[in-house]
Amino acid sequence: MSEKFKPDFRQVKDNINAVGSADKKLENVIARKNSAAAEIERAADNLRAAEVRKTLSDIDIEELNSGRQGIKTSLLRSAGYKSIADVERASIASLERVSGIGRQSAEKIKSIANEVAKNAAANTPVRLTADDKRPENLALIKILYKYKQLKPQYDRAESLFNDTHGDIENALSAASAAKGRLKWLFAGAQAKEDAKQACDYLENLAQSGYVSDALEIYKSVSGVVGDFGRDSLKDFEKNSAQYYTVLEELGIQKPGESEAVAGLSEALKEEIEKVPLDLTGLKCELRIYQKFGVKYIINQGNVLLGDEMGLGKTVQAIASLVALRNSGEHHFVVVCPASVLINWYREIQKFCDIPCEKIHGKDVLASLESWKENGGIAVTTYETLEKFELSDRFKYGMLVVDEAHYVKNPNAKRTRNLLSISDNAKRILFMTGTALENRVEEMRSLIGCLRPDIASELKNIQALSGAPQFRKIIAPVYFRRTRDDVLTELPDLIQKEEWCDVNDAEYRAYRLSAESGNYMSMRQVSFLGVEPESSSKLERLIQICEEAKEDNRKVLVFSFFINTIKTVSEALGDKCMEAITGDIQPKRRQEIIDEFEKAPGGAVLLAQIQAGGTGLNIQAASVVVLCEPQIKPSIENQAISRAYRMGQVRSVIVHRLLADETIDERILELLRAKQLLFDNFADVSVSGQESLTLDESSLNDVFNKEIEKLKNSENRN
Repeated sequence: MSEKFKPDFRQVKDNINAVGSADKKLENVIARKNSAAAEIERAADNLRAAEVRKTLSDIDIEELNSGRQGIKTSLLRSAGYKSIADVERASIASLERVSGIGRQSAEKIKSIANEVAKNAAANTPVRLTADDKRPENLALIKILYKYKQLKPQYDRAESLFNDTHGDIENALSAASAAKGRLKWLFAGAQAKEDAKQACDYLENLAQSGYVSDALEIYKSVSGVVGDFGRDSLKDFEKNSAQYYTVLEELGIQKPGESEAVAGLSEALKEEIEKVPLDLTGLKCELRIYQKFGVKYIINQGNVLLGDEMGLGKTVQAIASLVALRNSGEHHFVVVCPASVLINWYREIQKFCDIPCEKIHGKDVLASLESWKENGGIAVTTYETLEKFELSDRFKYGMLVVDEAHYVKNPNAKRTRNLLSISDNAKRILFMTGTALENRVEEMRSLIGCLRPDIASELKNIQALSGAPQFRKIIAPVYFRRTRDDVLTELPDLIQKEEWCDVNDAEYRAYRLSAESGNYMSMRQVSFLGVEPESSSKLERLIQICEEAKEDNRKVLVFSFFINTIKTVSEALGDKCMEAITGDIQPKRRQEIIDEFEKAPGGAVLLAQIQAGGTGLNIQAASVVVLCEPQIKPSIENQAISRAYRMGQVRSVIVHRLLADETIDERILELLRAKQLLFDNFADVSVSGQESLTLDESSLNDVFNKEIEKLKNSENRN
């Protein structure tokens, strides 16, 4: 074969030079990527070190004696050493110069300070925030922004280089025999045969677009210059999750591992990790913990995803649908409360390329038929399920049920409607952030819809004594992560109790409510029965909104009571958006949120806590005001989670408006006790037998004691 092959020596040289040059350009791009990764790591270390210094500065020097070390801290304090940071920065020699501190003591002091610093560094994650103007924070954001812009090219270069480099090296070596007449003349038969194959390979590679692709990648990477300061901060505020994804992928930030993941058997964990994911068509980057969640969903088939609010359950659900679509499925159903149907529809359009059909309203039957014929994701409501008719032969890839605690009652009509279409689903995903607050029996009911075999095992498990066993049994079907588990980078959550002195007008209105036995009026203390100018809570709320505007922050104001919402709205006037109440249609509700996101700093969004406290993402706000304490711990947590969730880049400040020496104080005491129970049970994936809601008996007791107290107190003049 090689006898008939007559190389075009000039063409061979051109192909060798072109392909060899392209290969080196790709190698150069990869080297640039590695250099950029190293630069990111250095910048992350600098930011972490700055945070450690700040932490150590807040630790009093007396901590040196926490283990009864016998350190003479008074001598150090007299010499100007006030914090662990001061000691950690000092040399042993400088410590030794302190009067009364010898060499041995100086070494001991330095050793203790270094150990404290080491422990602080080990427990300090990289945390980026838009509020932090320290150069270390801004520098890392800039470097990450540039890397993020170039990452698609880095990935292309790596993929192309890994696919071709080895073969190119071999081909360049073998083809050298055909570079000139003299070499070709003295080449042996095997060398000529190898050269022919190598020349053919290089020719095909050159003509396939490999060379032009490599050159394009190289130019796009090497041509990027600029400071990126302003652009990077704006981009970070919109896409902060992408920045942390880069840190995790580079191994700089260790992704959090939840207790739920740790609770899985090693065999199951390993099985889930190996699940292949083709997420082509997903329009966002998943965090590492979210990818594991998607793999869990795909691998386990029927599951209850109980991630705490703010961790991206919706995105994990959409990613699961994309993965299933890419494996051959074509029909999916999402069931959700009517209040968030528009939000689901928009999120699907935003985050994936699967067609979406709303099955709700007047054209339900036509929309249903269109979905059956064309496929895609059908988004519908619990109420609309009554009109769903699917033949036994019609099967679809996955049923996603949002706010699944809505179907905890097996005898409810909505539960029966849901189960009627679940038989057609190959997989079922229940999602809820609140199921753990219910009784064990209700949790068993939810799991029974998914895995009857596991639900039957729970019958004899007591919530408290059987907690470890309970958790082990539900691990294959129930999966929960908390923010603390996986979002180590979340900015600070600052909670403030704003105690307001009740003035005479408020006190008179409050007593009238108590005397008439109107408990709901009592809970509206300071907002009901008084003129706005006499409301101490309203006065403080207005101050909070003014402070937020000065700090370029947006505000969420929640109340259970529509009268309170109206009072606040009238007082703030055009400073606030249209209020979200139970009367607002879902479409308009989403429009209000969109308007709020586009509004300048200082904008205020009012919402009834039942209507605006669930199902919505409002990271644009970083100040939350609760006008009165609620009777369930989860209601307040849900409301706060509208702002304090993945994607939040500013510290979130929560203000609880409380009227001193009123029912607010009594409810708050009970809430604290209930919250303690919730923390003890919910975060270990076990729900108590007793509901954590303040029941009617407890509330009546609280109100009756408050009324009795008022009767025994003197009236104000």
